[in-house]
Amino acid sequence: MPRKEKAGLIGAIAVVFILVLQSIEHWTVLDAVLTGLRGMGAGGAFIVGILMSRLTPLALAIAAIILVFEGRRQKSDDRWSPVPLNATQIAAPHIEQHVHVSEKPVPQRIAPRAAVVKPAPNLTLISYPCIRIRQDGAEQGFYESNDPEDFYAIKACFRNESAASRKVAPVYGVRAAIIYRNGEKQELGNGIADACWIGDPGRIDFPLDQSHCVILAIVGGDGVIGNFYRRSVHAHWGMGTVIESYRIAEELKSIEVRLLGGEEPLIKPILFDFSLIDGKPEVRVPPLKPGWVPPRPLETP
Repeated sequence: MPRKEKAGLIGAIAVVFILVLQSIEHWTVLDAVLTGLRGMGAGGAFIVGILMSRLTPLALAIAAIILVFEGRRQKSDDRWSPVPLNATQIAAPHIEQHVHVSEKPVPQRIAPRAAVVKPAPNLTLISYPCIRIRQDGAEQGFYESNDPEDFYAIKACFRNESAASRKVAPVYGVRAAIIYRNGEKQELGNGIADACWIGDPGRIDFPLDQSHCVILAIVGGDGVIGNFYRRSVHAHWGMGTVIESYRIAEELKSIEVRLLGGEEPLIKPILFDFSLIDGKPEVRVPPLKPGWVPPRPLETP
């Protein structure tokens, strides 16, 4: 308890004591004491006057109230007074770092899905024999012949082969483009954009495991090398197709074949070495890597 509050409490007790004393001043014992003090002279009479004065309790009560009020205010000021810092606290302040971790769940990484492999055709060269060929004038198609008077031709046969390791798709409307080159690998003429197939005057469909043969070159009876090709023309009923001849220079040494579905290549270009022996054409596929065995050409009657 603060000193001023203690002094106020003592003053309150003194007020109560004086009031009690004044109320019993006429008692026999107390009256004798007061009379004795007055008989001691001016000092005793002064003390008795203060004790018996009506103003003394009022003054003491006011003083006690002031002391209690001052004591309470000092206590309130002490509560809010700053705590003095010592030298250690000033030189090395304590710093706390609070790390707040988000409670949001961390999204888990989803493993990428395996790429879906779209089925594709699997066109494979299976043979490239020399045959006799005949043209059907009505349908303008070409067919194999056993007549020794018919022209020689070289055909390249392809199959859309099935595979155990993957799914193979059919392909429709396949066309063959052919480029002819000399011994210096220079192109002869402008080539053929839409070559003719054996047995069908139009473009060819390749369902699974079905094979078709395209004509690479034809050798006439006079040894002239050439071929036939399809060409779209305008007719009075709309677009039509005609079969036209294409003459190849005698210095022909190689034939390059490309198969296309629409405008997309279906195989890598295949290069055939060409030779003419005793008026009979022959082709072979040069080996692309060690140990590679090309398809065996069939015997020609």
